[in-house]
Amino acid sequence: MSEKKVALVICPCWDIEFPPYGISLLSGILSQNSIDNKVFNFNSIFHTLSSGDTAMWDQVDLYSYWMNEQKVEAIFKNYSEIFETFLQKLEPYDVIGFSLFTLNVKFSMKFAKLVRARYPDKFVIAGGPECNPNFSVDNIMDNKVFHAICKSDAEDCLPALIKEYFEGKSVEARGFYYLNELGTYEDRGDFRTVTKLHDLAFANFDYLGKNASTLNISTSRGCVRDCSYCPERSIWGSYNWRKAESTVNEMLLMRQRYEKLGFVYFNDDLVNGHMKELEKMCDLLIENKWTTGWGGHALVRDRWTDQLVEKIGRTNGQRFNFGIESGSNKILKLMKKMFEVEQAYDLFEKLHRHHVSFSINLIIGFPGETEEDFDETRRLASIVRRYTNYIHVNPCIVLKGTDLYDKKDKWNIVLPENFVTEWYTADGVNNYEMRMNRARKLIAEIS
Repeated sequence: MSEKKVALVICPCWDIEFPPYGISLLSGILSQNSIDNKVFNFNSIFHTLSSGDTAMWDQVDLYSYWMNEQKVEAIFKNYSEIFETFLQKLEPYDVIGFSLFTLNVKFSMKFAKLVRARYPDKFVIAGGPECNPNFSVDNIMDNKVFHAICKSDAEDCLPALIKEYFEGKSVEARGFYYLNELGTYEDRGDFRTVTKLHDLAFANFDYLGKNASTLNISTSRGCVRDCSYCPERSIWGSYNWRKAESTVNEMLLMRQRYEKLGFVYFNDDLVNGHMKELEKMCDLLIENKWTTGWGGHALVRDRWTDQLVEKIGRTNGQRFNFGIESGSNKILKLMKKMFEVEQAYDLFEKLHRHHVSFSINLIIGFPGETEEDFDETRRLASIVRRYTNYIHVNPCIVLKGTDLYDKKDKWNIVLPENFVTEWYTADGVNNYEMRMNRARKLIAEIS
């Protein structure tokens, strides 16, 4: 099978600082199955070549930019030479797989069309959150650009699909929608993933080179909570966690392979979904004299003991990101955050005392947010500045698979065609312009 090759592609817009974990994990799994493959981080390359276009990478307004058909079309017209280079890089590969999520789905489908036109004999497939039946798979199918679309977790079904294709068999692996000769997609049934997280192959970051300084890891999937604005429960279902021993073994291997490793980012929705396992991981890191920085997303919740935070500090745990979202307890309750802002203040003081750095996310313009609620968020941001300079301000968006989307009447919101960013309340008070104005105001105050 060595003469056949697979390309795993991630297109913009994705995080710039951290490499794409999902396809890096799939790369490791394919390699474990003796399938020759390579990851292509076109997002990183494209950011480097287009960073002068600041509107394209404006963190406050990413969704309205990358989900706008006209703006994406303009990107392809303005940067045609870059796409020609991308196409040439894919020429040696027989199977080309795209990772699709909300921010890159329009871009990825357009680029996949270029791949199909240039290389009609290549097998082009897609996976990722947007291919989930609860999300945008119907829109993806309408474009008819992918030969197969992975409808669930790919770690078990993707190797089976590729092996069938490379062996010249009729491609019938479960877990996919297949484009037939009539131009319609057939559902061959579900593939129940049986591999446990701690038994998966380690992610493959060889494409970054030996001097890689920032890598990703994962200890869990899903979340122990179900916030009103978040689609993670729809994507992953119930929370699933990985044994601390497996996580630490992968981290130690990273340290051995990459001499310049400076930070390991946990790709989880939250690193503290299983507090006992988190503390066990810290104990193992202490035993192995771990000093490289590490961190990720985390929840405000009980059991952030001084003992645990002290261990996190001893292992150089840093840059934890907390989805605080609002300074108003009323809005936190509407969001189903399951904590009050006073708990967050107590945690910030504890982290600061043990020299553990962190950042927070804020959501502006959640349904029901009044000027008074917004003022409470402004006060929160002012207080948090005593502990951190990293406050991420995001206008509220509506995504499929969330309570906001599924129960829009309950929230009294209207969803137009471009509903993600342009949703508005039926009374017209809460709209895109209002949310952006509040977000820009807060950013100016904390800058």
